[in-house]
Amino acid sequence: MSWTRCLLGLTIAAAAPVVGQDSGGRGAAPTIGRDLPAWAENDTNLVHPSWFGATVPKNILLVSFKLGATPTERRAAIAAIHGEVVAIDTLFWIVRVVSHPNACGVRRAMERLANVPAVRFSGPDMVWSADNHGGLHDLKTPNPTKDPCPAADSLLR
Repeated sequence: MSWTRCLLGLTIAAAAPVVGQDSGGRGAAPTIGRDLPAWAENDTNLVHPSWFGATVPKNILLVSFKLGATPTERRAAIAAIHGEVVAIDTLFWIVRVVSHPNACGVRRAMERLANVPAVRFSGPDMVWSADNHGGLHDLKTPNPTKDPCPAADSLLR
């Protein structure tokens, strides 16, 4: 069977109306298509964390804000996880968080943002491969990671 090694960034989204994520003012990251920075889906950045059922970049978090969230609330949410906005597309702010072998920076950032009223959704960016028949398959990283996650306060600083 012949496989096309095509990476597709897929996301988990809540069943809610999706509203474009505007940049929130000057100085924000540029609005782009669904393309991530090249380093984000480099093989060395992909892991299969023990706490999540798919391959993900170990330091990329997708964040969606509620309609009406102010630029100040958005910046505060990103600052709360010590993140860096690397891109904004029509659905998500793509945020770099601290890197960890088990994608624990992503996990702890999700936990912290769950308590932020302006945030609608935050989650990892799942990476899949596509075969020649349109089927999607999880990329099997060689060794699923089993490193335990440190506490959020020690990781997100």
